[in-house]
Amino acid sequence: MLKYLSGLFFFFFFISLFNCSTLSVKKGHLKQDLTQYGELFIVTLNSPLNATNLSYIRQIQPAGFLLSKKSFTSSEDLLKTVKTLYTLNTNITPWIMIDQEGGSVDRLKDILGQLPSQRVRANKLTPTKENKLLSTYLSAVSLLGINMNLAPVSDIYLFSHSFIKNRCFSSNINKTSEFTKTDYEAYKTMGITPVLKHFPNHGAVKIDSHFQLPLFNHSRVSAYTQDLLPYIKTKPKAIMLSHLLWTNVDPVYPCSSSQKVIDYCKKTVPSIELIITDDINMGAITRNFNITNYTIQALNSGINLVLTTDKIKNILDLYKKVIQKADQKNIKTTIQANLKLKKEMKLKEKRDVFLKSLITKKNLIVQIQKQIKDYNLLLKNFFPNN
Repeated sequence: MLKYLSGLFFFFFFISLFNCSTLSVKKGHLKQDLTQYGELFIVTLNSPLNATNLSYIRQIQPAGFLLSKKSFTSSEDLLKTVKTLYTLNTNITPWIMIDQEGGSVDRLKDILGQLPSQRVRANKLTPTKENKLLSTYLSAVSLLGINMNLAPVSDIYLFSHSFIKNRCFSSNINKTSEFTKTDYEAYKTMGITPVLKHFPNHGAVKIDSHFQLPLFNHSRVSAYTQDLLPYIKTKPKAIMLSHLLWTNVDPVYPCSSSQKVIDYCKKTVPSIELIITDDINMGAITRNFNITNYTIQALNSGINLVLTTDKIKNILDLYKKVIQKADQKNIKTTIQANLKLKKEMKLKEKRDVFLKSLITKKNLIVQIQKQIKDYNLLLKNFFPNN
């Protein structure tokens, strides 16, 4: 019996050692639990949640989720999706993101009503009215559990036929700066983290990075005076780097994977704590680079979050390849920075408030409908002819 008990003791002792080794962090190394590396990726939901994509998501445990228009059909459906995403990992709260600029990029139109484009709003409204309209709109967005938006677009379009023209506030750098800061303050007030984009300035090129690799030829000096004022004046915590090839800074790697650009970006706008790539599945990248190598290059250069719109199964494959080859020291530093910002932005507290509000879901729906009504009244008042 003693021999039997002794054997059991050593069996459980070694099991405990094994468990500790997989969960602990050794000095100078990241823990080998794969879910730690998930804090480097933003996964896009291109379809409603189901057992298959949930199984992949649980293996990745990404830093956040970008909600596409295809991932929900109604406000109730969206609330259910957000609840599921919030409860997948009770230890680390995810970013629940939307790409909601207004105009042609309006993912919530079917739920909240139309949000005019930035250009239309800047042409028709004063900054005070813009703040009031957007704040009312964001009140409803916040009630849906969304805590980050990939907006405002801080580009200044320099060509009359620019593909990004209608997504920008203006061709005037001072007006763009003023409205960027106005929107930024509205987001802060409503508890949603804004992500200024597309650094340094996608409006300065004629080629759309969705399809090809654009060349950005401004010098550091001219960029500082012609392109970066919205970032400098707004002092954002989070930005998105474009896939422009900034030839005068780094002629080899696009901005979204260039250490030279990232270092310049942090030096020029020291408030920045979170740098996100534009979608790595855009043509500028897929037609010119190997996605795995590009992702490793981006993370090694100081990118905090890699955004991808690929299928979740493919993201899992990419994820496994990347974590084997990326610089472990850089990754550890990046993950710590990402978690620090989540704590600073009180994501856990916001999640808890959202989940508590779902206990009386009927009341929450009523609140959302009230905010939608208030927003549409303002919209009608500010845009009487639309």
